[in-house]
Amino acid sequence: MPILLCAVLLSGCRRVVTDCSDELTMHLWQGEYDNGMSVSLSFDDDDATLSLSLSDGRENRINGLCVLDLEQFVIIDDDTSESFSFGYTVHGDSVDITYDDASLSLKKVK
Repeated sequence: MPILLCAVLLSGCRRVVTDCSDELTMHLWQGEYDNGMSVSLSFDDDDATLSLSLSDGRENRINGLCVLDLEQFVIIDDDTSESFSFGYTVHGDSVDITYDDASLSLKKVK
């Protein structure tokens, strides 16, 4: 009986990755590029934050409610109420993010 109880309690302590949307939202993703730009993407419950730091010191941030499926995610920015739709493909420790015709690769941080 104690072994069964321990197994039940421990099973609730881990999160099982069932698809690529789980993989995307469970981690912090970052990228640094030759032009001095850096990008980070993070998720917290139903919210997402995409930050772009430019080489001249300016920073752009999209932060708000995030809706996602197996191929894309949409962030509805809290400040502007604009929706930004991104395609994504997870490749193990990296993810390719697309917006319009632009694409970025980010590495898994944690």
